[in-house]
Amino acid sequence: RAAGKAAGAESEYLRAAGDEARDRGANSDAERVAAEAHALELKDLTHTLERKTSEAESQVQVLRSKLDASTKKIERLEKDAEEEATKRAAFEKDASEASSLRSRLEALRVTHEEQSSALAAARRELSETAAGAAAFSSRAEEKERSAEELEARCAKLEALVLAKDFEIRQNAIVRRALHNQVQELKGNIRVFCRVRPVNANAGENVDAATTGGGKDHAEPLLKVARAGESAGRALSVAQPGKKEKPVNFAFDRVFDACASQEEVFEDISHLVTSSLDGYKVCIFAYGQTGSGKTYTMLGDGKANDDEHRGLIPRCVEQIFLARDLDGSTSRRAAFKVTATMVEIYNEEIKDLLAPVSSSKTSSSDTDQHVKHDVKHDPKTGDTTVTHLNAVTVDSAAHASSLVSKAIAARTTHKTKMNDHSSRSHMVFTLKLTGTDTSGGPLNGVLNLVDLAGSERLSRTGATGDRLKEAQNINKSLSALGDVIAALAEKAPHVPYRNSKLTYLLQNALGGDAKTLMFANVAPVAESAQETLCSLRFAAKVNACAVGGGNK
Repeated sequence: RAAGKAAGAESEYLRAAGDEARDRGANSDAERVAAEAHALELKDLTHTLERKTSEAESQVQVLRSKLDASTKKIERLEKDAEEEATKRAAFEKDASEASSLRSRLEALRVTHEEQSSALAAARRELSETAAGAAAFSSRAEEKERSAEELEARCAKLEALVLAKDFEIRQNAIVRRALHNQVQELKGNIRVFCRVRPVNANAGENVDAATTGGGKDHAEPLLKVARAGESAGRALSVAQPGKKEKPVNFAFDRVFDACASQEEVFEDISHLVTSSLDGYKVCIFAYGQTGSGKTYTMLGDGKANDDEHRGLIPRCVEQIFLARDLDGSTSRRAAFKVTATMVEIYNEEIKDLLAPVSSSKTSSSDTDQHVKHDVKHDPKTGDTTVTHLNAVTVDSAAHASSLVSKAIAARTTHKTKMNDHSSRSHMVFTLKLTGTDTSGGPLNGVLNLVDLAGSERLSRTGATGDRLKEAQNINKSLSALGDVIAALAEKAPHVPYRNSKLTYLLQNALGGDAKTLMFANVAPVAESAQETLCSLRFAAKVNACAVGGGNK
């Protein structure tokens, strides 16, 4: 093809040259002849070139045919190569799948072996279970027969329990009646006497049990009978510096200075039982300032000192123990315990459980402008005080916290006889409402009273406010003696209204109520005259015999 192109170019060149030669021949014949000769020569050359061109074109056509054949062959080979590559990829994929299948086959073989082993074990277990099921079925039938027998026995036992429960309730009624008869035989008004333990830290005579009394102070100041019919019930006082015979007193019970708080409580716990039986009970602590009244009622005030706990915390504990123990049986005693705590100061009632405002230092400060009136319901025998905070108590610890709050609010002042003398009567009242162990209604009341200290004005030297306090204290204590005397004489009129104390406790002093006075005396010669005054007052109360009425 390149040769053909060259020949064509050369032919054009010669043709152009011929044309130039003809132009020059026109000018010259010689040149024309020469040109013609040259033209002929060129013509021959042109024919030769045309021939060669034709040959070259033929060769080009042959080469082009070969080129087309080669191209087709190459395309066919490329197609075959692509087909081979596709086949190879498919083969490699098949090889990979075959390897994966071989792995899965191996895993399936292992799983098959494990499942075959498990199946064999399950067949063995099934065989054992079938044997056990037969045995269990036999046992179940036996248990079913036993259950039927137990149901029959339970039915009999339930009937027996109902019968016993009825019997227990009846016994509770009988026990309550017998207990009340015993208390009435002992006297619905009783007097106990307690000699305060000697306080050696305050310089008191530790030998007061053997010395301090009589003309030469060589006789026992206070002597408790320890033998004979009067053992634990009689007390004699040998007046210091006097040669008269000792003054003798007899009470329902006398505790010497060695008696523990537990021993004292043991003898009054029967009265707590009476309150749980639905009676109204009142326990007083009476005596001069410093004779141990507060110690008897409250204890020494130290936390976690079980040995020296007073009557109030022990009474509260007994009430909640009785409730909780009865609550664990079918003859449940379900009752609510409500507490109030007041002081009577200068013939005015103050609420010791009144909430303390932010501007006051104690509940008595908050309560000082509130007037409290005592109301008695003649139908139910209930006593209420207006505007008084009554707190539902759920445990002995809760009651203890209330008592601590009340003690902090109580009125105390320094006197010549005591640096912290209680100048008011404190009345802690627990009302028990609900049902008792016999299933009957329960409406018991327990009044625990820490009286203010009785004192002779000639010894205290009180003046001003302290004098007014002492006069009101002595007046209310005298009114208490008058009320008890009137009850004993069955007088048509009982002067309850002569004192806020006796009016507040009206329903807890008469009728079938139970009253106990604790006469507390100090074992020191300096207080001998106050001791005689206290014991004479206690003897006056002890001489009263008040029988019980129908509950």
